[in-house]
Amino acid sequence: TLQLQLLGTYNDGTTGAITAEAAWTVGSPSILAVNNTGLISAHAAGTSAVSVTFSGLSTSFYVNVPSIASTDLIAPAGVLPGQTAQFALIQTYSDGSTQDITSSASWFTSSAAIATISNAGLLTCVSSGTVTVGEYQAGQITQSVSYTVLAPSLTSISVTTPAVTLIAGQTIQLVATGAYTGGNSSNLTAQVTWRSANLNASVSSTGLVTGLTAGLAVLIATFNGFQGSVNLNVFAAPDPNLQPQFLSHTTQVMLNYFDRTDVRV
Repeated sequence: TLQLQLLGTYNDGTTGAITAEAAWTVGSPSILAVNNTGLISAHAAGTSAVSVTFSGLSTSFYVNVPSIASTDLIAPAGVLPGQTAQFALIQTYSDGSTQDITSSASWFTSSAAIATISNAGLLTCVSSGTVTVGEYQAGQITQSVSYTVLAPSLTSISVTTPAVTLIAGQTIQLVATGAYTGGNSSNLTAQVTWRSANLNASVSSTGLVTGLTAGLAVLIATFNGFQGSVNLNVFAAPDPNLQPQFLSHTTQVMLNYFDRTDVRV
């Protein structure tokens, strides 16, 4: 559509809008239509005259409606599940001009389990895979494209522990977490390959660590070429034969506040 405005010039030099008071007509109704407010609607490609009359005066001009040269569906780069991608539908006309008709199209996807699309062409990705995205008119598909929702790829592995110290003979459970593109993460504890870098501790295939001897234990998790690790301080188990010794209050005060090697005491 195109809104026209009619201006009248009076014999005193003033001007004023007389758009709604004038009589509007078109030369080719199959190409153009015009209402009594000067709003033109284009129906088909071609050229048509537009005439307007007011108070015995008239004027006319020609309006060209270019034909559609092409309609292009613009697909964005692939994204990950949980992300969105904006599609666009662009019409190019015979005069070289273009128009974005994305919001006026009827959009569809071939699998809602992989991706859905709004009336504005915004694709919401649900899971990785390949889906057909397109638009249709009068029940017929006019434009479509094969679109791939990318599978998240692993970027790093981190290993966490509920404590950083361990007594020989005790156990502690490690957790391996994988970070993926797109900001997602996943628990990989049962999938990684566990190993201990030294003899201070052992680790099972499920990430359960057992302290062996006093020292620094380095536990390593490996998965798909990525590696993560954590350090644990292993302390010797207490001697069960040791018995607590209780000192009198006076003796304890003397030990706390005086140098026992000072002969003056």
